Amino acid sequence: MKLLTRILIKTHPVAKQRPRMTKTGRAYTPAKTRQAEKTAAELIKQQFKQAPYSQDLFVIVEAYHKRPQRLNSKRTPPGPVYKKTRPDADNILKLYADAGNGILWEDDNQIVGSMILDSYAAKDTSPHVIISVYDDLVKPLEIRGMIDGVDYYFKAEAEMKQLKRRIRFLEDQIHHQKLFT
Repeated sequence: MKLLTRILIKTHPVAKQRPRMTKTGRAYTPAKTRQAEKTAAELIKQQFKQAPYSQDLFVIVEAYHKRPQRLNSKRTPPGPVYKKTRPDADNILKLYADAGNGILWEDDNQIVGSMILDSYAAKDTSPHVIISVYDDLVKPLEIRGMIDGVDYYFKAEAEMKQLKRRIRFLEDQIHHQKLFT
């Protein structure tokens, strides 16, 4: 797997809203979503000066929201903290996938795999979004980003090993039950 490009968008992450309906039954995209897509597309275009990719892509979107006051105490970790509240992470991914149409990729249907990391930003770090584009679907074992001099690490390898151990344990339990029943 090869990293093709990484784009930093220094704005608040925004989620794509549902289409709205007029009284006559015509669907339209809400103004907030249209404006956010337009802004994201302009910021992507400033950093990405080549032709859009035409192959299958794996995309990772890292959304770092403004850290709430309750997470600024000395007891909370200084790095990013996972965010589990609205807006939903999948809607954030949709907005940035649509914003990349015609700029990063020809159409977002080329994205055959994706991952979204939705977090509060590290202490003393402004809200931002990072879009990483890879040339195939192989899941990266380590995702690393460098923003404002702060290094973030999200290690999937340890989680994968733990999951494999759990599966092996359960398989052994099933095998053990078959022997004694």
